[in-house]
Amino acid sequence: MNKARELRSLRGRIFAELSKKKSKNKCLYVNDSGIKCINSAISSHTIQRNGALRDIAESSHVHRISPSMIDEITGRRPVPQFKKIGLSNASVFPGFCEDHDQEIFGTIENSEGEITNNDLILLGYRSICMELFKKQRSATIYRKPDNEASIRKLGIDASASAFLAGTDLAIKDLQEQKKLYDIAINKGHSLNLWASYFTLESTLPFCYASSFAPEFGFDGKLILPRPDRKWGTVSVFAGNLKGKSILAFVGFDVISGHDIQHFFTSQNSITPKKIGGIALHLAIEHSENTYFRITWADNLMPEIKNELLTRFGAGVPGVPNSHKENLKSQFDVVLIKATDFVLFSA
Repeated sequence: MNKARELRSLRGRIFAELSKKKSKNKCLYVNDSGIKCINSAISSHTIQRNGALRDIAESSHVHRISPSMIDEITGRRPVPQFKKIGLSNASVFPGFCEDHDQEIFGTIENSEGEITNNDLILLGYRSICMELFKKQRSATIYRKPDNEASIRKLGIDASASAFLAGTDLAIKDLQEQKKLYDIAINKGHSLNLWASYFTLESTLPFCYASSFAPEFGFDGKLILPRPDRKWGTVSVFAGNLKGKSILAFVGFDVISGHDIQHFFTSQNSITPKKIGGIALHLAIEHSENTYFRITWADNLMPEIKNELLTRFGAGVPGVPNSHKENLKSQFDVVLIKATDFVLFSA
């Protein structure tokens, strides 16, 4: 087996392990005394199966964008494609035991009424926990003895070490963010928390839940911290909550140098009629955990579909780019406007 084939085999093996839906994991809940739950986690939906996912499903299926692997011979990354997936497998991860999954998230799974600050905190908490699980699993897989041996044999130690160093830093940051959510949920302390949501006139043809470190405000202002400062994290949700179609954000502005506050206050600059298109471009630039109505995705104009898929395949997250900087000026193929905007300030 030559080096290109060995490298392709290694990446394929890692990719297959990362793509597994089932994984052993302990419940991520920590109580107000700092004691971790010792029960095994179940496969929980990060997006409500009977809410946002059901609203866009057709014959109990949705589309997701299937990530692609770099071809080690040509050095090119094939354009990702839409792939059909059943609702039972969409947006699941082993994050919480059955008791805590019901106890913590029951209010946003089944209730109706006004959307509260606490509802948005729960959405953000679940996204942060999902991102933390994904990063921890990725680091564990790369450090498996057989994978480490292959990495050494192929002479790609430097790139693997750089990847793991970045992943370890992300894990540390996410653990700190999770602690803030733990405190907010257990003790009701949400100091320095910002949250907002747009109510939309109709259901979006997609839904997502994810967390990312924003590079720009919605006015195009660069808000990145200096290289020696930590990055903050914002969680975003698009879909149905309490019978309303919304686009929501939540995050803690406690990381010195990363202007999370501006990310939220700049939302006042968004024209209501543009919000559906902005929601789509946020998903393409920042969220791997996105699901689409099948007929909507299939009926996109070929050139529009190819651009969206190509941009998604370029990397999530990515470096600051013009698409992220100019979200308000991107093309709009959604054409759904906001009817209301609510900002919960710190």
